[in-house]
Amino acid sequence: MSFNWNQLPLVRVLIPFIIGLLLARFWIDFNTVELNSLIGFIAFSFIVLFLIDKFYFSKKWNSRFLFGVLIQLLIIGLAVLYSIQNQKINKQPYISQDDELIWLAKVVDVQEKARTKQTLLIELSHVYNDSTWKELKSEVIIYFSDSSKISVGDVIAGSSYFKEFSEPLNPAQFNFKQYNFNKYRYYFAFEDRVTILDHKQSVNSLAAASRVKLEEGFVQMGIQNDELAVLKALTLGDKSEINPDLRSKFAEAGAMHILAVSGLHVGIIFLILSQILNFLGNRNFQRWLKALLLLIGIWAFALLTGFSPSVQRASWMFSFIILATALKRDTNVINSLAASALLLLLIDPNVLFEVGFQLSYSAVLGIVLIYPKLFPLFKTENKWINKVIGLFVVSFAAQLATMPLSIYYFHQFPNWFLITNLFAIPLAFVIVSGGFILSIVWLLIGNDFYLGTILNKTLQFLNYLVDLSALLPYSAITGIWFQPISILLFYVSAVFFIIFLYFNRKGALLVCLSLIFVVFTFELTLDYKQLHKKKIVFYALKADVISVVNGIEAAVFINDSLLDYYDQLTVEQHLQSVGITKISWIFNDLDSINHRLFNYRRISDFKELRAFNHRINFIENINGLIDLNANTVFLQKDIPINELLIDKIPPNIKLVFSSKIPTWSKKHLEFSDEFPVQFLSSDGYFELSF
Repeated sequence: MSFNWNQLPLVRVLIPFIIGLLLARFWIDFNTVELNSLIGFIAFSFIVLFLIDKFYFSKKWNSRFLFGVLIQLLIIGLAVLYSIQNQKINKQPYISQDDELIWLAKVVDVQEKARTKQTLLIELSHVYNDSTWKELKSEVIIYFSDSSKISVGDVIAGSSYFKEFSEPLNPAQFNFKQYNFNKYRYYFAFEDRVTILDHKQSVNSLAAASRVKLEEGFVQMGIQNDELAVLKALTLGDKSEINPDLRSKFAEAGAMHILAVSGLHVGIIFLILSQILNFLGNRNFQRWLKALLLLIGIWAFALLTGFSPSVQRASWMFSFIILATALKRDTNVINSLAASALLLLLIDPNVLFEVGFQLSYSAVLGIVLIYPKLFPLFKTENKWINKVIGLFVVSFAAQLATMPLSIYYFHQFPNWFLITNLFAIPLAFVIVSGGFILSIVWLLIGNDFYLGTILNKTLQFLNYLVDLSALLPYSAITGIWFQPISILLFYVSAVFFIIFLYFNRKGALLVCLSLIFVVFTFELTLDYKQLHKKKIVFYALKADVISVVNGIEAAVFINDSLLDYYDQLTVEQHLQSVGITKISWIFNDLDSINHRLFNYRRISDFKELRAFNHRINFIENINGLIDLNANTVFLQKDIPINELLIDKIPPNIKLVFSSKIPTWSKKHLEFSDEFPVQFLSSDGYFELSF
């Protein structure tokens, strides 16, 4: 593939547009920006640019690059303006959280978790408050506990207490609030009963009904358990039934990308339909008919998968390629990628901050830019060997391009991804193709003609090979944490590597290697600093958990008999994120524990933990004594606090309320107003440094 900057006009628009969106997100507070002033400034800039171009640059060609720079700055300004306006349009509406509100809404999506539990995504239309109905348009998540069958398109009514999503209470924890904010969802509610008022038929509701029918059909064909979960992920874009263990196996094997319906799957549908429509010739009418049928097929698949962002991205990209072919124009894949990305960002600027968006475009760019340069180096005379080599090189290019982001978001690297993708991609092709054909046959005829049995065996084979890959020694390197600046530098180094590949500039290769050296030096410096740190960390979890950190070693004291899997993962990820390489897990099942990082003992009615000459006093009942020489008092249970503590704790002692004490406990809230308290269930974790 030729690489000519002049043939990539949309890339030259996309890059400054993305810079503008980043500026608006991280450096500009849209609430304080005067929109009229910004519009006026950009309009003035347009006029100035026009005049400068007409009377200056048109006569001095050697200075026209300055005009290009000014245009880029103008695009950045337009992106900032567009992002700010988008945030103002989609800003958080006010919904009272103090009262139970009656509401009306339309169901946008249904995600069934269990027989009696569903997660509903609804679009509120009206809320009854202060004796009046108020119009309101906002998406809300409802955690619904009922066996009632709710469908997409249903108009429902309910009565709920709405709550805002909260920030994560522990470090290195997934920010569910930010995830929903990116989708303009600000509230959630729990509900056990709703009333179905009507059903509004739409394209989305028909697609959702088709998905339900297909899911029921898959079960009738005998596809169940993990096979059903994988099939639904591959063909319908529904990953809700993939359990954590199965997800972990696919991740360790380096095959997680095939579970996310994306460009790979849309590409498979494109190839199938292209082969089916090959009988159409190259005449004008036939060429346009083929393009129309391809577009219908691709977007029908996108609709069936629920218009997931990754499918939309791929569908737009292939749409541009299809239209360019119909117009008999040479299409540059990078330009098509830039066009689809720009279109998606214009529809929703927040899509830039979705992990799937970043990974999808990184993978495709890696394949488009790196594959053509690497494959010829390994090409042989045998076409079948070349196909195997091609799979290796494609997998390597995609993995290389997405590796920094994958490490940043998932903190692991699959070592055997080349071998895994050698079978995973062809099997994914078979499953998606088979699932696509089977879906059409089932929806039209209601019979699978034993195709379901064949598909089930293929799914079992895929899961078996993934299990086998995950069991290989050193299947994955886990616990890898890099700083955001390091990820940015990795991609800057990748740009210089691409320059070296295409233009053979040795200086570019030197810059690439230098940047990688800078990244590792920076990360090693952070690890070195960690060697001298001593901390005690209190976590906001279901169990009472304290970490004692000394350098790169940590002892995790669990003041309970059990520790939830997700709680353990939260603690583990936090410790790994700060450079801890050795973690000891110690449960409170003895009267005394002597560890090299701390000492623990039970004394009468209370317990004591000592670390770095710091004494922590655990109180779990009303008769618990308080050691006045303690530095921290940890209240574990919801007990009569005034009787126990109000007159007994000196002001120099730090008081901590366990996360087992609910935030709605009135007596504890009142006490926290009078006495400085760390309320773990609302204030989140805290740490003491020594």
